[in-house]
Amino acid sequence: MGFLYSRTFLYATLGAILLGLMMVVRQWDLFRATLASHFTFSGAGTFLFVLTGAKILHELGHAVTAKRMGARVSSMGVALIVLLPMLYTDTNDIWRVGDRRKRLAVSIAGVATEVMLAAWATLAWGLLPDGYLRNAMFFLGFVGWVATLLLNLSPFMRFDGYFVLSDWTGIPNLHDEAGALGKWKMRQLLLGVRDPMPAVAAPSQAGWLIAFAWFTWFYRLTVFLGIAVLVYHFAIKLVGIILFVVEIVWFILLPVYQELKAWSERADTVRRSPVFLRTLMILGTGLVLACVPWPSLYHGAGVLRTAEERVLYAPEAAQVTVLPARDGAAVPAGRRLAELSSAKLEQRVLENEARLRRLEAEAAAARVSPSLSDRLPVVLGQLETVLAIRDALRDDVARLTPAAPAEGEVRFVDPELAVGDWVAKDEALLVVRQPAPWRATVYVEEGAIHRVFKGATARFYPAELSGRTLPMRVERIDRDTSQVLSLPMLAQSAGGSVETRPDGRGNEIPSHSVYRVTLVADEGVEAWAGRDWRGQVIIRGESEIPIVRLFRYVMSIVWREAGF
Repeated sequence: MGFLYSRTFLYATLGAILLGLMMVVRQWDLFRATLASHFTFSGAGTFLFVLTGAKILHELGHAVTAKRMGARVSSMGVALIVLLPMLYTDTNDIWRVGDRRKRLAVSIAGVATEVMLAAWATLAWGLLPDGYLRNAMFFLGFVGWVATLLLNLSPFMRFDGYFVLSDWTGIPNLHDEAGALGKWKMRQLLLGVRDPMPAVAAPSQAGWLIAFAWFTWFYRLTVFLGIAVLVYHFAIKLVGIILFVVEIVWFILLPVYQELKAWSERADTVRRSPVFLRTLMILGTGLVLACVPWPSLYHGAGVLRTAEERVLYAPEAAQVTVLPARDGAAVPAGRRLAELSSAKLEQRVLENEARLRRLEAEAAAARVSPSLSDRLPVVLGQLETVLAIRDALRDDVARLTPAAPAEGEVRFVDPELAVGDWVAKDEALLVVRQPAPWRATVYVEEGAIHRVFKGATARFYPAELSGRTLPMRVERIDRDTSQVLSLPMLAQSAGGSVETRPDGRGNEIPSHSVYRVTLVADEGVEAWAGRDWRGQVIIRGESEIPIVRLFRYVMSIVWREAGF
């Protein structure tokens, strides 16, 4: 396998990386669509299968490189970490080798193997025709890049990135030495304890080792909390609860307890320390602030409407014969706005009139002729039906000349609509905008609706007018959650703030419980009139105690997850 370690193969792989990334950029839409199409159960199964194969090759990369560097690989296998199977390779024998560069080569060999796989697989995906093999190359390339960049290169867990950093710095037990320095510095800053600095391989490196330790703690806290949540959600509920508790207690609460226990052993020294008194004052101040009501602000995307709109529709498929003189013209109530001509409707009117005349003649004959008198009730019933149809047709004809329902400003739905054009039945033709109180609509999440009350002050910030605002107040709060988003432009997919999903009928359904809140402006801005505005709404809600808010949030989660 020596050719894999040659300069020729290295340069070829670098070329494959460049070409593969160029092809991904050129086919980015296809790459993204392929990724989205595999978010299925079968896609997850394929991902796990490919991930397993990539990790096996990853470990073989460590093992083969260690053998080439003169070390003995005593074992390879599977270890359980947080009940998750993880492959491992025992390369500790490499520490017998005095050359640090060889140790670095062994540490980075797994990452290099996955990068090599990802490079050639990405290039193959760009060159192969559609089919099973191309999909396999897509998975192999995607898994290689993700596993390498997001997991293996992290030095904050005991993955390859950690061992590379350990070899590069020459500190074998990097996490242990950095952790000891981090605890020493933390006790010094918080308690004022003057313990001697722990011995480290290089005292000049103490500064960055302390920062490394603190960031490692934060990183692990985030990761362990995330793993605990995933374990809770993806396992059977009772098992998930048990595993969640074990994860929190073992990896988070136990280390905190051990550190607090170490603090208690220095209680006599700590009590007399002014640094400890300062820490207590900071904690006390934070506790007081957490128990004091703070004004709450709710931010969300909203739509401001500066007028009420009434839409006029075509009652039948018809041809436009008359239109308003211009778009935006002021019209009084009752003014005819357009005229439509429908040959089909006119034909129905003529046929109905002919049938009406025939029935009237037949009824007149039945009244004077004894031989036809028996048909008179039937003819009168048909005549009544035809008269009702005539009235309905007259209404349809009247609707062919729509009038302004109220005083306002007429707007064309289609700016290119002209006399002579044909329109379909129920097609929107014109809109009459009436001056009305300016109102804005915003959707508030269930967890924040209790802070919003009728009469609360708010401000609307239009997206297209930087620095301009409109004072408003809450006029109405829906009592029930919104089942359908009445304003699709407020969905996240359209640039809004409400997470939604389509229902297949053209509607946007909120993914979480939201309430529609309507705001009204006491007065408007003349320059804003005549159109709708999208922007941000900030509502000044009721003051709330932060610790109570946290308690309410925790209890809502407990209540939601309590049912089995």
